[in-house]
Amino acid sequence: MQRIICFLTASFILLAAASCKKDYNYTLDQQVSAVTLIYAPADSLVVNINPGSGPAVAFRWNDAHAADGSLVQYEVAFSTTADFKNVIYTSPSDAAGTATTATLTQVELNSVATLGGAKPLDTVKLYWTVYSTKGLNLVKSTLTRQITLIRPAGFDNPPATLYLTGSATEGGTDLSKAILFKSTGSGTFELYTSLKNGGSYQFVDNNSGTPTTYYIDGPNLKEGGSNNFSDTTEQVRFNLDFTNGIANITVIRSVDVWYAINDQAQYHLTYNGNSTWVDADQLIVEPTESWGP
Repeated sequence: MQRIICFLTASFILLAAASCKKDYNYTLDQQVSAVTLIYAPADSLVVNINPGSGPAVAFRWNDAHAADGSLVQYEVAFSTTADFKNVIYTSPSDAAGTATTATLTQVELNSVATLGGAKPLDTVKLYWTVYSTKGLNLVKSTLTRQITLIRPAGFDNPPATLYLTGSATEGGTDLSKAILFKSTGSGTFELYTSLKNGGSYQFVDNNSGTPTTYYIDGPNLKEGGSNNFSDTTEQVRFNLDFTNGIANITVIRSVDVWYAINDQAQYHLTYNGNSTWVDADQLIVEPTESWGP
């Protein structure tokens, strides 16, 4: 009798387990709505980019909704064309892509302008919109806005080394004889040299191959091109700041040895090429004073 009861109990357990079995079909609903309202910035906003101190720009829009009620993520996209067939930059919104605001710094906007083809001091007009997503799909907003970005003078990637070359220079047009600048800081350079009247010159980042060239345009540095030199005095000092895109050239009329005791220049030095001035074998008499030599 005991064996029969055990057999019946085991059969009942197996039957109950079989009757509870179900087939589950897990599917993810990826449907998400498009953003239909854009709050900021205003359409056709013009931004004079200032990476050093300019304020960040906030891009704001309304909520999109997922069909299954789950979390929606967003990214703002920039394109050179209104149909967004040439998207150049995308950025997730704040809070790891879950906020309806994307805050872009001036540095980021400068990168966007660069990707849009703008060189230092150039202006570029771009289109921007918002995409909503569940992770696998992207749904473009029904709205598109324009933004105009004006790049600052500085270069994103200043040259690590800098040379001077051209028909007006001491090294001439032979690139291998280009004159090396002294680096005075990150992206800043200085050079004392001479230039020939009626010649041309340009700055290059290498003295071989096909280097990147730079030239002076007013107070600014720009990529490409060259400058002509026309001055009866040959010696000059270059101070170039690629970080801020600023150029300064000073014509040196004279280099003299000045004495404070009589407040006048006692000796004139002669330029000897290769950034050097010499006394040309002048007899220099150092005065002796009661308080010291």
